[in-house]
Amino acid sequence: RADGNNRRVHSGSGTADTVPKADMSSIATAFWSPSVWPLPNLSGATNNGTYVQLNNASMPQEDVRVDWAFSQTDRFFTRFGYSNRTLTQPLKVGAGATPAVFMSNGNINASNQTTNDVVGWDHTFGATGTMINQLRLGYSRFATTAFTTAFGIAENNALGVPNGNIGVYPETSGIAQVSISGGFMKTGDPGWTPDTLGRLSNIYQFNDAFTFVHGRSTWKFGFVLEPIQARVFNAQNDPRGQLSASGTYTGTGTPGSALADWLVGGLSGVNRDHFFDKPNTRTKDI
Repeated sequence: RADGNNRRVHSGSGTADTVPKADMSSIATAFWSPSVWPLPNLSGATNNGTYVQLNNASMPQEDVRVDWAFSQTDRFFTRFGYSNRTLTQPLKVGAGATPAVFMSNGNINASNQTTNDVVGWDHTFGATGTMINQLRLGYSRFATTAFTTAFGIAENNALGVPNGNIGVYPETSGIAQVSISGGFMKTGDPGWTPDTLGRLSNIYQFNDAFTFVHGRSTWKFGFVLEPIQARVFNAQNDPRGQLSASGTYTGTGTPGSALADWLVGGLSGVNRDHFFDKPNTRTKDI
């Protein structure tokens, strides 16, 4: 039930270090599942858990270069470069062989793709080589796609969080971050991961330079045009949610028990944000 200040009133049968089961939030107890918050695997009341953070990364890279002088006055050149960095970060708790999907502690599956392409043509005017025109066309691309390890799993809904995962917004799939003050390790998906194409830049370059040499004087003219397409799609707060408990609910002027706050649903912070539109930017540098 609630009091006059709309605060939840509990049974009052607990002790200084005990929360009655009847007062515990079903969502809070669901998060205590070993698949979300693994059981201690070391002795002691603190520092009683160990985990292994694995990083599996690969980065194939290809580069191609062509130079062709097809006449005394014309030269063609091109450069093509491509790399793709793939990273997975499975987390294993204790001596377990199965990755802990939900206690991800910042785990991601990511792919960073980089492309650099340049095509150029040099033309020399006049038999003495006093005039040179250089035309270059270039293209550069950087794209980062990152997914949480629990992407595609409606774990918030399974744990009873209302509207925890929204089907029409796939990036809300997974599990919320949980932070309990007092030495508890955080759990949940990393908040910044977009679960889609997150960072993107496409840069096109048109560069024309004309050089004229006469005696001891050299004149240079030209222009550079760079159309740029960019996107940053990393949420400020986790699209899957951020839940925190700090002890302010059970405290009376001074911090109480953050764990007790969590168990009775007295959260100090509930945050979530979501991009409804992709923030694409287009600009030109001249």
